[in-house]
Amino acid sequence: MKKNGKTLKLIGKVDRIDISTDNKQAMLLDYKTGFSAISPKNVRDGMSLQLPIYAVVLPKLLEKAGKHKEAKAVLNAIYQVRDADNCERKPIMFNKEAVNDLSPRLHAALPNGYVKDEYDEQLSFEDLLERSKDKVFDYVDRIRSGSFRHTRFPKEAACETHCEFKRMCRKTVRKLLH
Repeated sequence: MKKNGKTLKLIGKVDRIDISTDNKQAMLLDYKTGFSAISPKNVRDGMSLQLPIYAVVLPKLLEKAGKHKEAKAVLNAIYQVRDADNCERKPIMFNKEAVNDLSPRLHAALPNGYVKDEYDEQLSFEDLLERSKDKVFDYVDRIRSGSFRHTRFPKEAACETHCEFKRMCRKTVRKLLH
């Protein structure tokens, strides 16, 4: 992944990529076995970057595979697998102009009135992809400079519900503020 002359090498594996019959659109799916509360707002805030970053690097992945090079990511979703009888595709974020088989009223449909930037402007699917890319570069820069904390919310007394490490975390606000 590249930005402003910088290159990051990422390691990851997309669980599933579905390409439309006209080879122009792609849906990226991540399988989850537990509860997942990923939302466009989590993506906007830099707390859930896996799927949007897969969408950012999709052209490179398709080029390497030599397939469907013109396909563009238009939908990120999780496929929640609880057991053999309880499986469900849940859209996380999608371009409502490009995806016709989902309701444009969903919070995942972008742009919408729920997912806005700091200037109260609605964010599009592409805006969230670009913001996600920016967040990854920012996080890597901070890690490399030694400025990395396990939380973006050091003044909060307890871990947020979205944190995957909540059960094992020993977060002590007193330690983080010194």
